Formats: sequence, C-alpha cells, structure tokens
Amino acid sequence: MPSYNYKCDQCGAVECHQHAPAERLSLKCCGHLMAWQFPAPALRTNTTFLANRGTLDKQFGTDTAGMKKTLAAAKRRGHTPNMNDVYMPTLCAPGRPGDPEAFIPADDPVGYVKRLCKKRNWACDDDQIKAKRSQRPPPPRVPMAEKIVRARVNEAVARDPSLAPKRARLREEIIVKHSRK
Repeated sequence: MPSYNYKCDQCGAVECHQHAPAERLSLKCCGHLMAWQFPAPALRTNTTFLANRGTLDKQFGTDTAGMKKTLAAAKRRGHTPNMNDVYMPTLCAPGRPGDPEAFIPADDPVGYVKRLCKKRNWACDDDQIKAKRSQRPPPPRVPMAEKIVRARVNEAVARDPSLAPKRARLREEIIVKHSRK
C-alpha cells in the first residue's frame, strides 16, 4: 500500500499515512485540514527510486512558471539545482517550498535521501520515508505583569487586612496561582 504525505499549511507539519490510492484522509492540524501531497518516495535502488520521476526539465512538463518559481526559491537559498536533479516536494522542510535539500542528485539518490532523513530525524527505511510531525517549541514563559500582581495583592489585603505583613509571600502565591502552567 502506498504512503502519502499530508502537510499543514499553517505550521508546516508533515504526516505520512498508508492507504489505498483512491482513498483520501481528512486529517486536521492547527484546526485546519491538512493538504494531501505526492506519495512518499520508496527507497529501494537508485534505479527504482528515480523510476518515472523524471529530471527537473521533465518533472514540470509545460509548467515553466512553476519550475522557474521553484528554481528561484532554491537560488535565493544559495543552491543552483542541476537539470539532472529530481525535485521532491515531500522532502521540503516545513514551510520551505523550493527547499534546496529537496533537490535529489542523480548520482546517489537513495544515499542522499537517507542522509537527509537522518539529519532531519525522519524515519527512513527501504520502503518509505516518514516525516515526523514537526515539534513546535513551547510558547515562551512570560512573567506575570507587575501591575497585575500588585493589584491582586492589594485586592487580597483589602479583603483581609491581616495579610498586609505577609505581602511578599502573598505575591509569590498569586504568581504561582495565576501564571501559565
């Protein structure tokens, strides 16, 4: 059964799923449906890996505008693709269409893809490549605004004046209670 990639247009996360060619999954990420992409490539031999893919000049067919746009994106990132390379959009890093690393050299395609998968920490075996969901870093911890802390301390002291001498401890309790966990 072939593998297909689904990509989130919001955060760039990629998931790989196996299913029948006529079947399409409805996967959500960031509250939106993920976009279906080309089948994930199988890694067998250099010949079978590149079979029916075509080189850059053949891959885009009559879509010269699409090819120029992809090549321009790669050149902006410091890579000039060889016309014998094979462009594989499923290898693009999240949010990087025209990623220079998605251009596979014809001389060692399988080795290149395996090295790229290892570099990106993607599962990669002889049958398929599985792009792991990109791990977004947790949001930065933002300290509670001092103005809010003071207001909460003053409110607590107004309700119970016996807390006035314990303002420092009360301040810490408010920060712990109301800060993001």
